Amino acid sequence: MGKTKDLIFSMFRVGLIGFGGGNALIPILEQVAVDEQHLVNEDEYEEDMVVASITPGALPVEIAGGIGRRSIGRIGLLIGAVAMALPGVLLTLLISSVITMLSENVLLQIRYLAVGVTAFICCLLTEYIVASAKQYRRRKLPKQGIYVALIVFLLTCGKSLYRILGIDRNPVFSIATIHVFIVAFFLLFYLGNKPSKVGWAVGIAVSALYVMSISKMGISGSKFIRIATIILMIVLACYGLFRNGKGEASFDKSAFRRTVAEIGWIFLFTAVSAIAALLLTKESVTYLTNGFISSVMSFGGGDAYLTVADGLFVQTGLISENDFYGYLVPVVNILPGSILCKTLSGIGYFMGYSISGNVLSGMITASAGFFVSILASCGIFDLIGCFYGGLSDMYFIRGIRRWIRPIVSGLMVTVMLSLVWQSIKLGNERNLGVMPFLLMAVLYALDLFMLWRMKMKNGNVVFISAVCAFIAYNLM
Repeated sequence: MGKTKDLIFSMFRVGLIGFGGGNALIPILEQVAVDEQHLVNEDEYEEDMVVASITPGALPVEIAGGIGRRSIGRIGLLIGAVAMALPGVLLTLLISSVITMLSENVLLQIRYLAVGVTAFICCLLTEYIVASAKQYRRRKLPKQGIYVALIVFLLTCGKSLYRILGIDRNPVFSIATIHVFIVAFFLLFYLGNKPSKVGWAVGIAVSALYVMSISKMGISGSKFIRIATIILMIVLACYGLFRNGKGEASFDKSAFRRTVAEIGWIFLFTAVSAIAALLLTKESVTYLTNGFISSVMSFGGGDAYLTVADGLFVQTGLISENDFYGYLVPVVNILPGSILCKTLSGIGYFMGYSISGNVLSGMITASAGFFVSILASCGIFDLIGCFYGGLSDMYFIRGIRRWIRPIVSGLMVTVMLSLVWQSIKLGNERNLGVMPFLLMAVLYALDLFMLWRMKMKNGNVVFISAVCAFIAYNLM
């Protein structure tokens, strides 16, 4: 029972300060689950991080589910995921239920507080990058780790960097996280343990062609080139896997049965909530079906999910464009937690409320959408994780464990730029010039000082940082 309490409290606490997207929460979850609460060890955490990074759905929710599964057993997948996603969803539904009574100034005050939390998250990202650099120094691979992190950063930072610099055009390179992992997996599958010079040349050339085909390079016939490149990558990856990985894989039937049982718990809660929503309106069938599909399609982070949600919910008339973009999108972007879970639950609330004008109806539909988002995210994550365990001794899995930290470190720097941009954007709305940027820099330095020199606890640092941001913005 003690570990269950630790799991619930820890994941709920992380979910409550979960600003900045899934990648931003990776070091926070590691610090809480591995270093503070000892719910899992570092190897177990990194394995779950890898699986969550290559599967669709809400990344922090998946990792939290993985931590729960490892620490307290079968039902832990459900408990960990719900504890992580619940704070943001509850806040979204609370604000949605009183949205007509809230003034724009109240929403603005919430955004001011979020700036302080954002500065704190940047500090935790910095700690993760520093810890990764130290780990690679111990492995005597500091240069290679730096090169990988730098390449990942350059490939993913374009959008945020252009915004900060005020460049009003599409960046040459600004690829999503999933494309980074596609390239990484291709190289690991194809090259094997001891790649030749020719192998390196072919791997790098094909990877570069793929990156250019999905970028804004303006390659003639880019769609054809992209498809041809993907096919070539699949062929080369299968060739490398056949050549280097024969006889290493295994399949654990007992692990698969445990996985089915773990997903079964989530399915049970989803079914109960779905029945309640279906009794309310037949439109819940379309809503929940589209909710599952949208969750499975959600590669590329929260912003990408909003695009998918537009097509499956707004354009199909399940939620009005005014409710979606006028109320829901601003709310989910200023609150902590998974954008996927918050958005899907919020759509359910507006849909249920529009049927009867009753808050309870909105909550019933929202809860069904919430469990569908958990089922889709954690179900696929758990299935892939089951097969990952059977492949853990294969050469490419060892390669992933070796290179995952520098890849994630490169993504962390991009996330930091995105967080800085949010602060600058808020300042631009109020015509504050460079003051928001300077405030973010001061808060960042202050938080680092409190964390590294004063050894203050995270909760105290978050509180001080948020209050300072709130006061500073109201004085400007």
